[in-house]
Order: sequence, then C-alpha cells, then structure tokens
Amino acid sequence: RIGQNIGEMQKISASYDYDWRPTGYVVNGYPLDSSSTNQRTHYVRLGYDYILRPNLLNHFNAGFSRRYREEFSGIGSYGGNWPSKLGLKGVADTTFPKIEYNYPDEGAMPSDGANQFYDNTYQYNDTVSWQHGRHSLKFGAETRLQQFNIHIETGTSGEFAFGTGPTSTSDETASGYSNSGFGYASFYLGAATSATIKLSEVLGWRVKYYAGFVQDDWKITPKLTANLGFRYEIPTPVTEASSKQSFVDTTLANSGAGGLPGAYVFMGTGTGRTGHHGSQDTFHNSYGPRIGLAYQVNPGTVVRAGYGIYYQNLKVGGYGED
Repeated sequence: RIGQNIGEMQKISASYDYDWRPTGYVVNGYPLDSSSTNQRTHYVRLGYDYILRPNLLNHFNAGFSRRYREEFSGIGSYGGNWPSKLGLKGVADTTFPKIEYNYPDEGAMPSDGANQFYDNTYQYNDTVSWQHGRHSLKFGAETRLQQFNIHIETGTSGEFAFGTGPTSTSDETASGYSNSGFGYASFYLGAATSATIKLSEVLGWRVKYYAGFVQDDWKITPKLTANLGFRYEIPTPVTEASSKQSFVDTTLANSGAGGLPGAYVFMGTGTGRTGHHGSQDTFHNSYGPRIGLAYQVNPGTVVRAGYGIYYQNLKVGGYGED
C-alpha cells in the first residue's frame, strides 16, 4: 500500500494484494486418483481524497479483483490426451476417462475433474462528507460490474460404468442371479453397463449494480442522535456474455402446437431470438429508507433502535453451470 499527499488538500493512495492458495491431495501409488484445487486472487485498489473545504470532503475509490480457480483431478490426467492414447473415439481429449465398477468399494478410476473459473469484479464508489452544524451528512454513489466466467470440462472424456449384469449368470432359478456378476470382470470384458459423455460448458455470466444514497447523522441533543438515510439501488438481471440463455414463455403462441400458448425462446439477436440479452426485466423499485435513534441513558449505557428496508441482489447460483 502506498499513499501520496498532493499539497494540503489532496491525497492519492493505491494498494495491491496477491493471494495464492494451492490445495490438493495425492494417493500413493494412484496418481490418477489425486486432486488439486488451486486458486489465485489479485486485488487492486485506487483512492483519491479531495478536501474542498475544512468541513467538506470528497472520497473516491476504484477497485478491481480477479480470481482464477482450477479444479483438476489426476496428476498428468488433464491435457494428457489420454483418450487418443487409449484409442477411445468420440470423446474429448480432456482427461483420463472415468471408469466405475462395483469393486472394490464402488470404486472409480480416476476422478475426472477439469473445471476452471475466472471471476472479475470492478467497483467504483464516490462519497461526499459534509459537516454542517449538528448534521453529519454523506452523499454517494456506487457501481459494481461483476463477471463470472466458467469453463467446465468434467465428463467430456467419457464416464463408463461397469455393473454386475454383463457377468451375471443367465440361470434365472439361481438365487440373486441378476446381481451374481462382478463389475470388475465386466470391465475386463469391456462390457459397459452405461456410458455418459458430457458437453463442455463455456459461459460468461454478467451482473451489474448501481446505487445512490444520502445519510444524515443528526445530533438533536447531546444525548440523542438520529440517523436518517435513504438508498436507491438498481440491480440488473443476470445475463450471459454471448446471450446463451433460453426459457419457456408461457404466453407466447407455439406455432408447432397449433398456436397454443407456451413456447421455448432464445436470448440474443438474430432469427428466432428475442432481441434481448436477459430473461428478466430490471427492477426499478428498490427504495431503501433507513431510520435509527441512539440515546445515551448514562455514560456507560446507550439504547439504539433502527428500521430499514434492504434488498438482496441477484447472484449466480452454485458454480454457474445451469
């Protein structure tokens, strides 16, 4: 962190922080069954203070943070082109394919995690503080621009399950005949019970937030202080950077169902799209009054009361896969 005074009325400051958190485990003798979850975060902040008058101060902040998180499984699994080396066709060369069987202990070799997350946050806020008689007033505005970018490739190299069925006895009179087989033996025969191939997800979620506020700490008497404030917020709906969103519009006529209401619509511009980037309208009624009172009963006791209306901002749920 550094700071520099510019004369007697102005000051600039800046700070930078770097956080590196490597996390993982290794199973001795099973390199493909290991896991790593590494995270790097950068924080940058700039500040500017300007004293307009002895009782009037303007404070401006600009901040940026970037978090990169990777969730990989298997030492040498990710990027090792294992499907091609194994001669496996029709899947992506992301990781070693996941193989599941019912022995031992419902085993799976290996875990095939291959996910990356890139989060960016830009934040700007400006506050004017004015000391006027018994009033301590503050006026300000805030902007937050958030990006949640994901690249999920888990399962894109295939997930194959080998159950007891292919190696079970065909004698239906035998006790437990349908589960008499051995999943490990089914694996050696190449007789898979089920297989799944997942598609890669590359999404860029966007959220914006704007707000303005006014606040007055009014010292009515030496013992009684009133805290009066009002905040107005505009949180925008969650959108995707390339408009990769769709939903069912229950009011839209479906040409494929004889004009009955209810049709699938897609965001974005172009043929067959809505022309919008989000599936929700922006809410413009986030009015937040704040009222508080503080009364000093005696030098060691203060009684406080308050009332306010607050709003929860829209956020991306989970890890943003859906």
